[in-house]
Amino acid sequence: MNSEIKKFWSLALLRGTPSGLAFSYSVLALTLLIAAAMQWGIWSISESFNAVYGGVLVVLHVVIRAMPMWAFSKPERTVQTLTALQGTDIIIYLPLLIVALFAQGPSLPAEASIIVQIVYIWRLAVSTFIYHKALELTMLKAFGLVIGLTLINMVLAYLIAPLFVT
Repeated sequence: MNSEIKKFWSLALLRGTPSGLAFSYSVLALTLLIAAAMQWGIWSISESFNAVYGGVLVVLHVVIRAMPMWAFSKPERTVQTLTALQGTDIIIYLPLLIVALFAQGPSLPAEASIIVQIVYIWRLAVSTFIYHKALELTMLKAFGLVIGLTLINMVLAYLIAPLFVT
């Protein structure tokens, strides 16, 4: 597992490829669980957090991230690509989790907001790089794909929110 963590760091620094990760359902499951727990940790700071809604968002997020593998006829790359995306999310979300734990009140201080923006841009860059490598797309097309997937995720999360949040 130590070598996989090094590979996640390499990907987070825009080096390596998702194909360099082990094809392992257990590593994928572990990264999904850790990333979901971190997301819940960040979301649970909110007073209006709903655990069921959080779970649905995590599943929705994973399904949306897997869709390009099928759309580009590369389903054999799904496990390694999702593992790469989730593994790098764990690394990238560490600063957000720390900020969320120390943030006081419903709004973030200016310094924390800057950290959140930097982490979000880093995540966009890493996701773009991973899709670029996994789907053999140009960086521009991969970036467009990531922006599109992010928008789909946001719109669907917004549309299903009334079902869970009162």
